[in-house]
Amino acid sequence: MRRAVLSFSLCSLVLMVAFAALTSPALAKPQSPGTASYAAHSCKGNAYREVKGTGGETFANTGQCVSYVRMGGTLVAIDAPPSTGTQSVTLQASESSYKYEGKCRILVNAYNFPVNDAGYLLQIVNASDQVVETDTMYVGYDVNGGTRGTRELVGVVPGTYTAQVSPDGGTTWVTSAPTFIDCASAPV
Repeated sequence: MRRAVLSFSLCSLVLMVAFAALTSPALAKPQSPGTASYAAHSCKGNAYREVKGTGGETFANTGQCVSYVRMGGTLVAIDAPPSTGTQSVTLQASESSYKYEGKCRILVNAYNFPVNDAGYLLQIVNASDQVVETDTMYVGYDVNGGTRGTRELVGVVPGTYTAQVSPDGGTTWVTSAPTFIDCASAPV
C-alpha cells in the first residue's frame, strides 16, 4: 500500500512539474514572427504607435498592427532615438490626425532626457518663430532601457512647425527638424 501511495505521489509530482514547465511565462513569450502570440506581443497596449511596417505602413490601432504582423509583415521602430544617447525631439502628424475646427493633431517624441516627474517645457513653434502651443512633456523609461516622452497635441493649422523641449526650464532648447503638418496627409 505504501509503495502504491509513493508511486502515485511521485507520478503526481512529475505531472505538476511538467505542467508548470509548459505554462511557464518564459515559454509563453512569442517565439516566431507571424504567429498570433508574436503579433499580440509586438502590438500590445500603445506599442502600435511606436512601430511601422518596413514599407512605412502605420497603424491606427492595435488590431491593424496585429493583422499586419499575422500576414507576415515586419515591424521597425518609428523615430528611433540616435544611438549616441544624445537628447533629440521629433515631430509628426499624429496617426489619429484629423481636422477638428480646422486644427490638426500632432505627435511629439523626446528621447534621452532624464526622467523628471515635474516634466519639461514643450513648445510648438510655427515657421514665423511664434510659439503656437505650450505644454508639458513627461519622460519615462522605455522598453529598451532608454528614456522617452510622447505627447499628442491638438491645435495646429496645416503648416510647417518645429517642436522644442527645454531640459532646463526655458534657457536651452532641443529642437526637432522643421516638419510640414497637414491633417489630410497624416498616416492612417
